[in-house]
Amino acid sequence: MSGPAVYSGYAFTDQIVPGISNSVIDFSESNKSTLGTANIYFVLGNANKKYYKISKAVVNEASIDFDIDGIAMINWSGFGAEIIESTQPTATVFEAITATSNFIRNRLTQVAVAQNLSATGQSGLEASYALTLTGGNITINNNITFITPEELGSVNIPIGHVTGTRSVSGSMTCYLSLDTAATNNSSDLWADLKSITSVITNDFGLTFSIGGATGTPRLVVTMPSCHVDIPTHSIEDVISLETNFNALPSTIDATNEATLTYVGI
Repeated sequence: MSGPAVYSGYAFTDQIVPGISNSVIDFSESNKSTLGTANIYFVLGNANKKYYKISKAVVNEASIDFDIDGIAMINWSGFGAEIIESTQPTATVFEAITATSNFIRNRLTQVAVAQNLSATGQSGLEASYALTLTGGNITINNNITFITPEELGSVNIPIGHVTGTRSVSGSMTCYLSLDTAATNNSSDLWADLKSITSVITNDFGLTFSIGGATGTPRLVVTMPSCHVDIPTHSIEDVISLETNFNALPSTIDATNEATLTYVGI
C-alpha cells in the first residue's frame, strides 16, 4: 500500500525500515504515480474448494478500527484488473492465524496530543494533552483511479492505475472527564479548542498507542502534524467525546503524514 512494493524472502523490501527490532512502516516510497501490484487468491469452501484470482491487485485503503470491547482490526480495500476462476495457487503465504497471543486489545489504548507551536504555545491551549481512548479509527487512502480503455464490442478491462492525493484521517472517542486539578484531560481539550476563536488552523502531533503505552503487542501510529476538530459530545450511558482529525505532511512533497510501528510480544 505504501509504495512500489517488491516482495522477496517473505518481506516487503521497500516499506520496512531496516536496522531496528520493531517493524516500522513509513510512507517514504509512497509518492509514486503507480504502486506495487500483486495477484491475490481467495480460497472459498473446504472439501470442494473454489479458487479465485484477482490479477494486478493494488491496495487503495486501510482502515484501522479499535474499540474498548474488541481487538484492533484493519479493513483493507482496493482494486484489481480482473477476477478469474483459478486452479490452486502454487505458493501461499501463511500467517499464524491459529495464534491468539498476537491480537492487539484496545482496553488501554492511549493518545498523546502535543501542540506544534512555539515554546510558549498558543494562548489558551496546553502544550500537551493525554487521553485514554474507548475507540477510534485511522484511515489511510491512496485515492487510486484505474485506467480503463473504451473498446466497442468487448468487455473493457483496466490496463493500469494511477494514485491520487493520499489522505490520512480518522476519529477518536474518549469519556468526558471530570473537573480536576489537571488541565490536560478530555474536558480541557474540548474547552480549549472551542475557546480559541481567533485561531483558524491548529497543529498538533498525535501519537496513538493502540494496545497500551507499554503493553505488547501494540501498534504505535505517529502523526506529527494534524488538524484537530472541536470534539463533539455523545450522550448515552456515559457521556463521551468524539474528535475528528486530519494528518498532513510537513511540506507539500513530504511523506511523513503517518508512521506505523508494530511492537511484538
